[in-house]
Amino acid sequence: MEVAYLYTRVRSEFGRQLKLEDVDTRILCSIACNDEHGDEYVLRNPSVAILDTSSYMSEHEANTERLVVKHSSIRHTEGGWPRDVDATEPTDVNRYRKKAEKDDDYKTTIKVLGPIISKCMRQNNTIDIYQEYFDTDDRDWSGEPPSAKGLAVFRDPNSTKRTATSINWHPETSGTTSKIAVSYSILSFQDQRFQSARLATQSYVWDVINPNTPDSELCPPSPLCCLRFNPKSTDTLVGGSYNGLITFYDLRRHGTPIESSVIEKSHHDPIYDVYWISSKTGNQCASVSTDGQMLWWDTRRLGEPVDKLLLSADAKNPQGCPVLGGSSMEYNKEIPTKYLVGTEQGIVL
Repeated sequence: MEVAYLYTRVRSEFGRQLKLEDVDTRILCSIACNDEHGDEYVLRNPSVAILDTSSYMSEHEANTERLVVKHSSIRHTEGGWPRDVDATEPTDVNRYRKKAEKDDDYKTTIKVLGPIISKCMRQNNTIDIYQEYFDTDDRDWSGEPPSAKGLAVFRDPNSTKRTATSINWHPETSGTTSKIAVSYSILSFQDQRFQSARLATQSYVWDVINPNTPDSELCPPSPLCCLRFNPKSTDTLVGGSYNGLITFYDLRRHGTPIESSVIEKSHHDPIYDVYWISSKTGNQCASVSTDGQMLWWDTRRLGEPVDKLLLSADAKNPQGCPVLGGSSMEYNKEIPTKYLVGTEQGIVL
């Protein structure tokens, strides 16, 4: 005959941690001597006796219902509305909801989903995820404080020490290939190093894995003050020179510029920043200089700028206000019609 006993316990009591604590010593049982039982004593050698004050317990095993998990994907749009319903219009949404609530399939679906949702809610309420098991342990487990260390040093190969005026990461930087474009120039006006006829104008593209030798060498007509990769065509770069020229490079060819602007149509001061801007062809860029101009360029035709703007604090009357020299620029492709320009006078336009 099979004997079985069903233990009923609340699910939230499963898996609770064992809690031990110190208690005072107490006497469970005391048996006094009795001489009357002396005659009944029988000496046994050897004699083995096992005493235990704990009660007998049964041992059992229990398994909860196994949950089968599988990976799946879903594409969700706003509300899953039909094409003829505009989710942004409250009248259309309310009209569609009233129509759906009157459908018999809607009521049947809600009844079927009720027990499933109820089961999920009970599972969520079973375990308190915010319970503090070790609230008395005040040790710091945060680990070591954050730190940083140098991985590589990129030195200018030229004997004349120049300033690294700009650094730009390659747009397709990954764990195996990491490149940076660094422009080198001397920004001090009438510096003694300019008196040398052999002043180096090269800028370089470095591979982070090999800091000893440049990956590519760019040879502009004038030292570059800024240099940026094209995010759409990662093998091309645009640079702004000390003499105000815009130069366009392709790393698949030699380091000489493929296109260069005309000095009469270019900036009259060093170009301190240049950015690729959003366009269908990916060939347009914008530059700022301390000559007070912001110019837009098409790298396929650098003979003259596509558009120009005078940097002035008064946008309504730029001709009547002093021109401000641009020293930096910020551009976000998510807002393609907005630009931020920092000036030498401390004003941000």
